[in-house]
Amino acid sequence: LGGRFDATNIIKAPLCATIMKIDYDHTAVLGDALDKIAAEKCGIIKDNCPTVIYPLQEKPAMKTIFEKAQNSIIPNTSLLTVVSSDITGNTFIYKGITYKTKLVGEHQIYNAITVIETVLSASVDVPQKAICEGIENATVPARLELISKKPVVFLDGAHNPNGADALSAFMRDFKGEVIAITGMMADKNCSCVLAQTLQYCQSLITVTVKENPRSISAENLADIASKYCKDVTFTDDYDSAIELAVKKSNGEKPIFVFGSLYLAGSIRQKLISRFKL
Repeated sequence: LGGRFDATNIIKAPLCATIMKIDYDHTAVLGDALDKIAAEKCGIIKDNCPTVIYPLQEKPAMKTIFEKAQNSIIPNTSLLTVVSSDITGNTFIYKGITYKTKLVGEHQIYNAITVIETVLSASVDVPQKAICEGIENATVPARLELISKKPVVFLDGAHNPNGADALSAFMRDFKGEVIAITGMMADKNCSCVLAQTLQYCQSLITVTVKENPRSISAENLADIASKYCKDVTFTDDYDSAIELAVKKSNGEKPIFVFGSLYLAGSIRQKLISRFKL
């Protein structure tokens, strides 16, 4: 967890360290301010090790990283051109080379150029073709994962402000017609996540993530959500939630399932079985 005390930090001479987007999560362990969280993340940086930094960091996080990193590299966004971005992925040009990715959401473009710079900075001989193919073939379950095109169904593990920000930016294009299913852990900032996402939702169905004792109850989550969405229903049954979402969607409006990776792990196969891509 974090970086400084992460199990992978046993590697004493990494070829490269990469610091991705830093935001608030696990604050009880990592700290309640971005500079504190960044300091924990920077525990992976070693002497004479290049450090690639996600380009859109908040200022407190970036300041801390610069203080810790002797050799910092930031992707040059002035050399980035977004060609297309839709429900099937992204196409972009970076440093004159065209890349495609199945990962959805414009934030994945910035993740990708950070990965590209990591490979280029790690002093290993990776052919350009392999970099392009790796980015094009990469998939991550429950990260704006497209389950169905008709109706549009997405599964996302967004459970913190950063994840909710990326999810809501993508939801914005659906013009407030999103039908959502959500279940969250009680120790997460439920109100913040819901405030960000529900502004683009027409209806919400809340569920209890029964597989995890940390889950907030569907009823309590619905109570919080009612501050941000007029049409909120709660149920403890995943199948009922899916069928209610389908009914509200009427085969046309997009369905988004989000709020916890625990929920995603439990409901993913049900969604795949119910819908066909």
